[in-house]
Amino acid sequence: MANSFYWVDSAANERTLYIAGTSTTQFVLQGSEYGTGRVGKPYHEATPNRMSDNYRAWIYDRREYGFDVLIKADTASDLETAIGTWDGWHDPELDEGYIKRITVGGTTRCLDCIALPVEWKYDGPTSVTGKQAYIASNPWWRSETRSVTSGIFNGSTDVNVECANGGHIPAWFTAIISGIVETPKLTNSEGDYIEVNYTTTNADDVIVIITKPWGPCRRYAYYREHGTGDLTPVQMTSGSEWITLPTGTGNLVLSAASGTPTFDIAWYLYYRSLY
Repeated sequence: MANSFYWVDSAANERTLYIAGTSTTQFVLQGSEYGTGRVGKPYHEATPNRMSDNYRAWIYDRREYGFDVLIKADTASDLETAIGTWDGWHDPELDEGYIKRITVGGTTRCLDCIALPVEWKYDGPTSVTGKQAYIASNPWWRSETRSVTSGIFNGSTDVNVECANGGHIPAWFTAIISGIVETPKLTNSEGDYIEVNYTTTNADDVIVIITKPWGPCRRYAYYREHGTGDLTPVQMTSGSEWITLPTGTGNLVLSAASGTPTFDIAWYLYYRSLY
């Protein structure tokens, strides 16, 4: 499996940055890649005791990831065009995209991030080198595709939907409930739940629950009449939490005051490092 680097912008345009052994004009320089491993720092809380502080938790910071890149061309004019193309691919006005990496061993992982500008250094009239860096507010590498599963509510009778999370941390998810239902509730394998304080009336109505804590749709639940109407925010009942899927294989329990709508859920697997 070739060692490969891709940049995918917010419009899902995949740009090939480098594929080992096949690229002839763009190269990621060997050994220059950084930001692939575990990130974060321990958080210690000061106490009145002069002899000791308290360790609270490991805090995960944003991740900076990057590599040195070499661009070559046949002519100086072609080099200018190539630099412009590279910079255009990484235009921050295109919003957050993601790096897709395929390692030598065949592992594919992605990092949601925003590209930083490059300071190019001319090595000659037809080649330049520069450091391409990216900032990931969410520092976790993730799977390229989502895991998906589905089920059907059965009123107040619990329905178990198996969800396998093979990542390193609990997974945020998006859930779609379609049909007539009163106060749908999702409970994870740790006993935490999120319950929507809303009743739908049409067979094609939709309730969407997004539990991720970042992005324009962070921790958001909404209703759409007939599945195509305006996005109307819906409230949660007291005691609800923005739950996640714990690591390992467990059940997400579906229940409601009444109704038998369909249920679909999707989630990425999140990893502490590229490897």
